[in-house]
Amino acid sequence: MRKAIHVLTGLILLIVLTGQAAFIYYAIHFDFTLWERSTDVLAASPQWAVLAGIALFAVTVIYLVSGIPRRLEEQYITYKSDGGEVSISVKAVNDLLSRLDGEFADIVSLKSSLRPRGGSMDVDFDIKVKAGALIPELTRLLQDRVRESIQDNLGLADIRNVRVMVRDIVGAVPQNDKIRDELSE
Repeated sequence: MRKAIHVLTGLILLIVLTGQAAFIYYAIHFDFTLWERSTDVLAASPQWAVLAGIALFAVTVIYLVSGIPRRLEEQYITYKSDGGEVSISVKAVNDLLSRLDGEFADIVSLKSSLRPRGGSMDVDFDIKVKAGALIPELTRLLQDRVRESIQDNLGLADIRNVRVMVRDIVGAVPQNDKIRDELSE
């Protein structure tokens, strides 16, 4: 709803300001008497000018306020333990998972996204890897490490999916010394 209001007020502002700019351009360049008559009308009935100004100001404020993203409520993963109920914020889990990139030399950057699904969860990763990385092995190791880290550090065992999306492969592909030697001969 906020997005629809933002778009609608943005369109109103665009139409009004474009119309005003077109009117001013036309009045100044093609019919200066039109400009003089419009200023006379505004001077004769200032209440309309004030109302138009207030309306334009209100639409501008609504546009700006509707464009400010609302602060989302923090989500928690809750599970029962022997001592009672434990809730861990999704942000805390994502922060823990984002530290895993330091454990893998071939991962340049890693961004995690956790989605609670009832009693289980899905974990998505967007990663950038170095050229020459063995991607199938690297992603399998990352998936295993994620499951292990969540189970060991947080006590959560029900991880439904760990999806890894390789978004970029950076750097030059390292040359194998044997291939280089054969090419140089």
